[in-house]
Amino acid sequence: MTGKRILVVDDEESVRWALTKALERAGYAVDLAADGPSGLVAAENPVVDLVLLDVRLPGRDGLAVLRDLRTRRPDLPVIMMTAYGTLQVAVEAMKHGAYDYIGKPFDVDEVLLVVEKALEAQALAREVTQLRQMAQER
Repeated sequence: MTGKRILVVDDEESVRWALTKALERAGYAVDLAADGPSGLVAAENPVVDLVLLDVRLPGRDGLAVLRDLRTRRPDLPVIMMTAYGTLQVAVEAMKHGAYDYIGKPFDVDEVLLVVEKALEAQALAREVTQLRQMAQER
């Protein structure tokens, strides 16, 4: 069990179900949201370690949610997902701080690999921050 909690924000029930099954099999705890506003509220919970966020969502689109998350939880890794995979949307998502971008339909193994890499990068960044703080204290 990894002990990590992943938030899946997608308006398609089948996508939420498939990701939940794959992530739980890999040892992650999973929270779900079906629209932008509820996804933003759920992502503000400090127990959430990573967000899989659809670009097109009812109530508020994923890029707007991403921008808000960057100001509220700048260290939270966000992986964008969309069936409308244009290069322009991918560039926009990365510009606003997304860790990565996955097109739909996606390969579950690819999603798990990207999630693992994002969580490892987050852990390394925290370790660097702690080491810097320890060095400054000395």
